[in-house]
Amino acid sequence: MNVTTFLETLHGRVQHLHTTVSTDFAPLEAALLNFKPSPESWSMLECLEHLNRYSRYYNERLAQALAQPASRPSRAVSHSWLGKKSIATVRPENRKKQRTLARMNPNRSQLGKAVVEEFLQHQRQLLALLTSAKKADLNQKAIPVEFFRLLKLTIGDALEFVVAHQERHVQQAARVRQQLRLELSV
Repeated sequence: MNVTTFLETLHGRVQHLHTTVSTDFAPLEAALLNFKPSPESWSMLECLEHLNRYSRYYNERLAQALAQPASRPSRAVSHSWLGKKSIATVRPENRKKQRTLARMNPNRSQLGKAVVEEFLQHQRQLLALLTSAKKADLNQKAIPVEFFRLLKLTIGDALEFVVAHQERHVQQAARVRQQLRLELSV
């Protein structure tokens, strides 16, 4: 895929996530954001906190990789086998439940509205990273996989993985919000 198209598409997707969380979740009170349809499921805040934990890792690694001068910027993005597999696993269309690492699982956490603001800040950082990615070699293997750091994703794979993962869990939070609306209307 052409780099410009790839980055513009990701930018639009991240902007949509930022807008969705700003309009649908940020105005809600913390008690509503902590609503859980069942004890095992995540609240809206837990979905966003899970993403914050990943963003704390991946945004920093992406910033480091993008700060390195590229021998020449990519013209096209090609996905590695590991990248394709990682992205497919977290796509929102993939309804198969995935187990998360204990340190990334916010279930039963005491969370407040600061989680929403942190998420929005991470989105602003990601938008800036996508802008700086225009000058990078997106096919360079540079981003260690969070749970197994010996494996590395290309910069392009990592960018798409992060965005797809965020879309998955923001959609999950939206389903919890819809369940809350149903509960409140009864």
